[in-house]
Amino acid sequence: MAYNRIVRILDISDFQITCLFNTKEMRFVDFEPFIKANKANTLVMGLSNKVYFLNVSIDEIGGLYWPNGFDCSANKIYDWGQENVIL
Repeated sequence: MAYNRIVRILDISDFQITCLFNTKEMRFVDFEPFIKANKANTLVMGLSNKVYFLNVSIDEIGGLYWPNGFDCSANKIYDWGQENVIL
């Protein structure tokens, strides 16, 4: 498996994030089903607040993270991605 890195967050709306990867591919991920399925997890529940969800950043290894400590690897985002567009 190739090591993917997110190089830019292109868009955030509601619980959806569009990311640009080091491969020049774009992935669109809807976190809402994940948040609903994992509402017993305290870190995940923090993401259920739409305003807080906007606090997402890219960590030093190219994944997504939020200030409460929740993170998601770039490979996971890449695999979950609903769109594959070569820029």
